[in-house]
Amino acid sequence: MIINPYRFASGGGGGGGGDPTFVSVSTPTVSSAVDLPSSVAEGDLLIAYCVAAGGASTLSTPSGWTQVGSKYTWTTYSYETAAYYRVAGASEPSTTNFGSNIREGFMACYRNASSVSDYGSYTQASGASNTLTGVASGSGTMLISLIHDRDTAPAFTPPTDMTERLDAGATYWRHGLAEQLAAPTEDKTYTMSAGSFPSVAVLLVIE
Repeated sequence: MIINPYRFASGGGGGGGGDPTFVSVSTPTVSSAVDLPSSVAEGDLLIAYCVAAGGASTLSTPSGWTQVGSKYTWTTYSYETAAYYRVAGASEPSTTNFGSNIREGFMACYRNASSVSDYGSYTQASGASNTLTGVASGSGTMLISLIHDRDTAPAFTPPTDMTERLDAGATYWRHGLAEQLAAPTEDKTYTMSAGSFPSVAVLLVIE
């Protein structure tokens, strides 16, 4: 496990001790470059979730970032999805490029965390729900759920006991982010208000 020195700092950016806490999330963009969220401080954990449109569009891992598992290729379309993370430095660029050609994505910032310590499988589902296999999130850790839906219209209902931080459509996809501290090992289900297009979601544990 990577130890984040800022987690145990007595104050200042990126730290202060305690459980992981949400800071901010960027507005989903239709671009190879994903916007940096607001109020990022040195030592914060940045998490990006991106989708490439297939064909000539491919995702790639920027320098200094770590990809979570293997890129997921959607079975219905030739899209790619992946999550990425890094610990913020003293200065971060206003945008980060995660590949080539048009895709959508967003970036979130969490404090008092330094790594993704565990994660589940990327799960694709069609219709009004997407159920993810549970991943344990013990004391001092946080469970994060990330989702893309190929339809921009249907609103998300986040999984039970998770706090929603993002539910927003861009041009082609809708994007969601939710969290839960010290979550038990249990399946998590997103539901959508309408639509029959596929979605892809994943659970991450940060600490």
